[in-house]
Amino acid sequence: MRDFRHLAGLTTFYEFEDVISSIDSVDIIELQTALGFKYRDWLLRRLIFKPGIQQLVSNFNPGLKPVYIEKEYELILFLCMHPSDLLYLNGVKNWKDSGAVKVCVLDEFYSDTLQDYKFLLSLLENFDHIFVCLQGSVRTVQDHLQRQCHYMPCAVDTLRFTPFPSPPDRCINIFNMGNRIGQLHNILLKFTQDLNWFYYYDTIPGLLVQPTNFREHRDLIGNIAKRSEFFITYPAKLENGPAKGQSEAGNRYYEACASGAIMIGKAPTAPSFKIDFDWDDAVIELPSAEDEIKALLIKLQEDAERIESIRRNNVAGALLRHDWSYRWQKLLEVIGMDPLPQLDKRHAKLHSYAEMAKDKKIRV
Repeated sequence: MRDFRHLAGLTTFYEFEDVISSIDSVDIIELQTALGFKYRDWLLRRLIFKPGIQQLVSNFNPGLKPVYIEKEYELILFLCMHPSDLLYLNGVKNWKDSGAVKVCVLDEFYSDTLQDYKFLLSLLENFDHIFVCLQGSVRTVQDHLQRQCHYMPCAVDTLRFTPFPSPPDRCINIFNMGNRIGQLHNILLKFTQDLNWFYYYDTIPGLLVQPTNFREHRDLIGNIAKRSEFFITYPAKLENGPAKGQSEAGNRYYEACASGAIMIGKAPTAPSFKIDFDWDDAVIELPSAEDEIKALLIKLQEDAERIESIRRNNVAGALLRHDWSYRWQKLLEVIGMDPLPQLDKRHAKLHSYAEMAKDKKIRV
C-alpha cells in the first residue's frame, strides 16, 4: 500500500517490508490506484459496515488497478495495519488461488472494537496463519475465528535507529513524538524553557503527517531519536480512540529503545512488556505534578552512571531482541520455513553493535 497510503503510522510496516526484502528472496507487489479510487474507497469503507450488503461489497475492488500473482511462491504475506485494509486485497485477483502459504500480520485492532469489525475480521479466514501485534487482541481474534492466532510484537529497523557505530551528540533534551498526553506537553513547554532545554515535539495533527518518502521519514525519526536524551513513551491510544483501557506497547517504545534514549512516561500493562523489556529502568514513570516532573528529570540528567546504564541496556536489548529480522525469523519458524543465510549475516551485525553497547570504553 506504500504507493497510495502515506500515513506516518504505516511507515513502520513499510520498513518491515524493506528489512524482509534485505534478508530474503522477496517480491513486493505494490498496489496502485485507478481513476475514482478516493470515492470508491470512501464508499466501500462505509458500506462494509451495513448489515445485509456486507457479503456483497466485501468482494468489491475499492478502486485499485487489478494485479495478478504471476509466479509460484512459497509464501504470500500481507501486512495489515487496520482490519479495513483487508479490502485492498480485492485488487489482487488471484491471491486466494495460489498454492503458497498465506500469512496476515494484523496490527491496529483493539478488542473493544470487535462488534464494529466482526465482519472484516471474518475475511482473515482466507489466511493459513494470522499474527496479531497487540497482545490483548490475540485471544479476541482467535475466539472470533475459532482458530489459533499468534502474537507478534512490534519492532524496528534497529540498524536505522541505533546510535552505533558512530554515536552522535545527544543535543535534544526531550523528544515527544505524535499525540500528547494530558497536560504533560504544557508542563514540558514551561519548565524546558526555564531550563533552556531543547524540547522537540510535533505541531501537526497525526492524520496530516503523510510523508511522500517513507524511508526519508524513518531516517529523520531515527536521527532525532538517537540525538535525544529523553523520549516520551505512553501506551498507544490509551487516552482517546479505540483502546478503551487496553494498554499496549506501540512502535515508539521500540524506536526509543533502539535509539538509546531514556524512555519516560508510562509502561504498558500488557504482560508481554515486562518480558520484552526485562531490564531495570526500561521506562521511568513520570509523576503528574509539574515540580515533581522537573525535579525527576534534573535528577536523572545529573546521575550519569544511571543514565549510561539505561542507555546501554536499551540499545543492546533492542539490537538483540527487537529488530524486525527477529519477527521474520519467528514467523518462518511458525509456518515451517527456513530462513536464508542473509538473516544470519544481519544478526551477526546486530550482535556486533550490541557488544559495542556493552563496552563501557565506547560512548553511547
